[in-house]
Order: sequence, then structure tokens, then C-alpha cells
Amino acid sequence: MTRIKEENIQLRRTKEIGERQINNLMNENQILSAKLDNLENVFIGSTAKRNSGVENQNFEENYNMSSVS
Repeated sequence: MTRIKEENIQLRRTKEIGERQINNLMNENQILSAKLDNLENVFIGSTAKRNSGVENQNFEENYNMSSVS
């Protein structure tokens, strides 16, 4: 029973670390996105409209296809 409790504690710690890493990456992504918007504003004059969902999906599909080949 003690071994199972120790495993449970370790799994919870691992989960918490993973969640913190995800949150940190999401925050970094927001910061980088804001920087990109600023650069687009400087060089283009206004932020370009992005279809991030569609472009992201196309990128993932292209990546998956190229990695299969």
C-alpha cells in the first residue's frame, strides 16, 4: 500500500510539473505573438490578419506528410 501511495505522489508531482511547463510555454507564446504583432506593425504598418487555425492545421498536415515519406 505504501508503494502505491508513493507512486501516486510521484505521479501528482510529475503532472504538476507538466502543467507548469505548459503554462510557461503558453505565456511565452503570448509574449512572442505580441512581439510578432509589433514587428508586423512596424514593417507593414498594421498587423497582418492571420488565419492561425487554418495555417496551423495546414502546417501540421504538411509536417505529418513529410515525416511519413
